[in-house]
Amino acid sequence: MQDTDQCAPSSPREVVTIAVDSGGTFTDCVVRVGNRYVEHFKIPSTPTAPEKAVLEAFERVNSDGKIQYRHGTTVGTNGLLERRGARVVFITTSGFEDVLYLRRQNRPDLYALEPMLPTTVVARSDIIGCPYRIDASGSRLGEAPDWAAFVDGHAEHLSAADAIAITLLHASHYPQDEDALTQVITQRFPHIPISVSSRLSAIQREYERTSTTTINAFLQPLVSGYLTKLATSVGVESDLFVMSSMGGLMPAEDIRDNPIHTVLSGPAGGYLGASGAGIRCGARSILSLDMGGTSTDVSVFSHEHHIESDNTVEGLPIAVPMLPITTVGAGGGSIAYVDKGGILRVGPQSAGAEPGPACYGNQREIGVWHPTVTDAHVVLGHITHLLGGAFSLKVEDARLAIESLSKQLDTTVEETARAIIKTCNATMARACRRVSLEQGLDPRELSIVAFGGAGGLHACELAEELGSKEVIFPARAGVLSADGISQAPRTEITEHACFLAERDWNPHTLSSLRARLQQTKSMAKLTHWVACRLENQERSLMLPFDDKSTPKRLRASFLVQFEKKYGYTPHESQPLELIALRELKTIEERASI
Repeated sequence: MQDTDQCAPSSPREVVTIAVDSGGTFTDCVVRVGNRYVEHFKIPSTPTAPEKAVLEAFERVNSDGKIQYRHGTTVGTNGLLERRGARVVFITTSGFEDVLYLRRQNRPDLYALEPMLPTTVVARSDIIGCPYRIDASGSRLGEAPDWAAFVDGHAEHLSAADAIAITLLHASHYPQDEDALTQVITQRFPHIPISVSSRLSAIQREYERTSTTTINAFLQPLVSGYLTKLATSVGVESDLFVMSSMGGLMPAEDIRDNPIHTVLSGPAGGYLGASGAGIRCGARSILSLDMGGTSTDVSVFSHEHHIESDNTVEGLPIAVPMLPITTVGAGGGSIAYVDKGGILRVGPQSAGAEPGPACYGNQREIGVWHPTVTDAHVVLGHITHLLGGAFSLKVEDARLAIESLSKQLDTTVEETARAIIKTCNATMARACRRVSLEQGLDPRELSIVAFGGAGGLHACELAEELGSKEVIFPARAGVLSADGISQAPRTEITEHACFLAERDWNPHTLSSLRARLQQTKSMAKLTHWVACRLENQERSLMLPFDDKSTPKRLRASFLVQFEKKYGYTPHESQPLELIALRELKTIEERASI
């Protein structure tokens, strides 16, 4: 890592790529010229002003040539977690105003005596019922719509909104009412952003589609304002790209309208970086362990990138394509404490960047001691400094913080430090087992790729806990997420709702489905899938879909994936259904330059 304030200037003909990943404690930056790695550095994050460190990273790079800015952001993620977003007015079909509160009647914790359900992002008083309705076959029920009269009747309520969300019944198949309503609202209130379910998520499940649409609206003003500030500050618009949750780059102007795609923005970069490092080392199945200052992200890569549309973040469904990444509150800055039952706990509360772990020296200044995982490592002598020696750690402060906890547990400082690390490892091990077993993979057969600021400190003990036989420590492990962002392709995903029972599968109908997908564009690689499920079931599996797909091959592919995921094979007599189409467009890297 270079300690210079600015990179060496590049040739005017070469493109400089600046990839920045915002973390809760540090903001990481990787710089490439052409396809060549040049340097990396870390800047302390400012949680109250996340753009500060990002702009500082951008400004460090000096070039006479063209610069492309790439960014993995946590603004949308944190806005959702903290419920810090827009006032959303939500329009839905009359009779379905309570869908966000009824949910699916699932208990998030079967053994909790008082289950705690996640807070919705829309107030019940801000939900408007729409009297016009289309049924499941596309037929009009009741009177013909007068959208102008409907909007005028709710004009005062709509005008008070920061953002508007629209989810009408059956709009995944028949979006004409959503389109007409959106057109009228846009004419009346052109300054208010609108999220429309049929344009965001082409799934049939009403609650999941509603949740996705309202969360997108909730985050729109926050993320849009943040990206506008960045683009204005660096004087760039067309060359600012944001990492999406599905592992590809999207233009900033697209993210402004669709911030829902950034809830796993930073972790997606780590997934790409880890899978690339594992492949280069000859590993076939990889467990990605990204441990930073605030949390740990774990994911599994086996042969190809697995993208799912059935996701949950903080208990809220998000039905857009995302990489299967699980986040747990166990990072270097996670705070250790004793709960009411006298049990040692670690996280999810974090010391973050301000004040940070006690060993940073800031806790002494404010007179509050919060022992963290990093302090435990310092006490045990595992680390003495950060950032290649540029950031020295204060051992005495770490001991004082751990001592405040050891007195409650009646143990020595060293025993308490070891217990903190063991507890943190247990939390990560549970997440690793869950994410691997959900994909039908045995964690004992996975190669762990450890990265992030603290990944290397825990990887070997975690491998022993899981029974994994190989741990990979990649180069530039501390900034691997930014490295993944720097090499990510530009991608676009489109989904279309459909319904085709297996009895109707034949070469003609399958060909008609392929015709619904977008036509090939220059400099783009297209990959297609279909969502397939057992008849009348809710959950589906994504199957590859190309010119060679036949009814027999689709069924065989489904049975293989089903057995891998659920552990048994459905009976041959159980028919299948196709319910959605997906197209992934991978634009050649740097194609826009």
